[in-house]
Amino acid sequence: MEQTTNKTLVSSLYEAGNAGTAISTMLGISATRVYQLLRKSGVKIRPQAFKVDPSTKAELVASIRNRKEFENFGCSKSDMKQIQIAYSFAGKDPLSLYHDQKYKAMLRGIAWEFNFKTWMDVWIESGCWFQRGKRRGEYVMSRRLDQGPYSPENVKIITTENNLSEYHLTR
Repeated sequence: MEQTTNKTLVSSLYEAGNAGTAISTMLGISATRVYQLLRKSGVKIRPQAFKVDPSTKAELVASIRNRKEFENFGCSKSDMKQIQIAYSFAGKDPLSLYHDQKYKAMLRGIAWEFNFKTWMDVWIESGCWFQRGKRRGEYVMSRRLDQGPYSPENVKIITTENNLSEYHLTR
């Protein structure tokens, strides 16, 4: 996390009534660092006897979790679960398949510019999700001319045969 983001987040958590030690636990940083960031932000540090409204704290923690999920996956956890239920097939859920493809791209040294939601959107728009696979007649996500990153602008869904033909044309 950037320092400015940390400062802003720590300040907002503190001003919402959270104790410095609670903030340090939530964010995985030391309590000393929390107070350093508060001082840099110009926040007046209150006496430790201040009580936090539990509902405010729960809302704030949920908000932080939702923001992190959206940053990581491009959708909320509930949206992700709905996608996984609707598009699971052959004993695999979409999130596992997403991570598999992302990992394989990384091993091949190919940049990955998808989050889970944008990756699923490409597959859903193609209408070929349930025919996805490596065998003849099945569909794969192919980079245009087998170059550049895996990104929404640079991929298309084609059959394995077409992907192999394109590979040989560019080599």
